[in-house]
Amino acid sequence: MNKAGFTANQVATLSDRDSGIDKAIIRMNTSRIDASGKNRKKFRRRQPVSVTNLDTGLTTMAYVMGGQLARDEVAIDYDCRHALGLKFKDRSCQLMIKPAGKFMVIKHYITHADLGYRLSMQLGLLGASLGAYGVAKDIVAWMIG
Repeated sequence: MNKAGFTANQVATLSDRDSGIDKAIIRMNTSRIDASGKNRKKFRRRQPVSVTNLDTGLTTMAYVMGGQLARDEVAIDYDCRHALGLKFKDRSCQLMIKPAGKFMVIKHYITHADLGYRLSMQLGLLGASLGAYGVAKDIVAWMIG
């Protein structure tokens, strides 16, 4: 079954209430969103997506929300524009939007610009790594001795 994804030809600026490095929202036409989450050809609301600028090759992550936009138009904030190498006045570009995988989400938060997000993800991964090391060490010790 096909996954959701499309190429946007136009980009608009998000309103101030949707903007901010902590929100990472991308608004698109509501016809591309399935509220129930059962249609795999559409995006779920608040689904993490990978946004790639096909002109520059730069990629970032954002969360899907609906909006009253043209079918091939998306609205992003200043931080997302900056991450994709777009200027504030740019209106036409080629943005590929597709669902983000789990590793893309982890990578995004490990390298997040906000120290709070970045540090909490790094400490969580450190804790998981040390826990796995402890379990492996105990299994080896049990098998040897």
